Amino acid sequence: MDLATLVDDADADPTNEIQDLNLATNTLTITNNASATPIDLSPYLDNTDDQTAAEVSYDNLASGLTATNTQAAIDELAGLTDDDVSVTNTIAGNTIATISEPGIAAVNINETVTTLSTLDGETYTYTSEANVGTSFVGTDDQTAAEVNLVSASDSDGDGVNETTVEEVVTAIAPITAKAARIFYPPSIAIDASTNGVGFTVDLYQQYLDQFGTPAVSSPGAPAAVPTYGPTELYYYVTYADPGVFSGMSIDANGVLTYNIIGQPSDYNSLINVVFVVK
Repeated sequence: MDLATLVDDADADPTNEIQDLNLATNTLTITNNASATPIDLSPYLDNTDDQTAAEVSYDNLASGLTATNTQAAIDELAGLTDDDVSVTNTIAGNTIATISEPGIAAVNINETVTTLSTLDGETYTYTSEANVGTSFVGTDDQTAAEVNLVSASDSDGDGVNETTVEEVVTAIAPITAKAARIFYPPSIAIDASTNGVGFTVDLYQQYLDQFGTPAVSSPGAPAAVPTYGPTELYYYVTYADPGVFSGMSIDANGVLTYNIIGQPSDYNSLINVVFVVK
């Protein structure tokens, strides 16, 4: 067991022997001692880095330079002159020019039109980088044979659907020609045995009944003759016996109205009727 020996320091202050170190800026002193000698530590500091640029590594992957340290990269750049810059025109893709300089990766100047707008489905407009609007009219040099119909249809009633504009034009050309637009409906016998006014006969229905149910047809022919709608036709009576008929009129649907003013010898009279496709 150790024994501590108390020594009387001849004062009554138990704390005046407690001291500490204090560092202010670069000066070190002892606390609780006003006459303590300060120690300047500045001469002992070493917070500098004397590296040179040659000691700092350089990543040349993105720049295209060959230097691997900063000093060599600076020297390599300093050795380049503006006279080495070249601009090359190109028409490949959307690249309009390429800027090249030795030691530096080539840079392409690209132009891309991303959006074309049109209000009428025909005239297209785009704006360049210089804010200059340019318009052009879209053209199509397709032939009629290259333009497909939205839905195939039988334009001439032959039982075969046309699928292109060319096929439709070819199919309907004979129908729309002047001579082909005129046709004679079946003969219609008019009962003229009694005089009277306001008699009617439906010319269109007479045509529809006979064309729709022919008595006989050739091999391969459709069962019914193709017919027009009532308002697709113009109706004419080219001849009617003036001693039998008077006051004739035809409405837009082909209904003939007439008066009987006399009787033919057999009490029947034929009238000549012509239909014209509108």
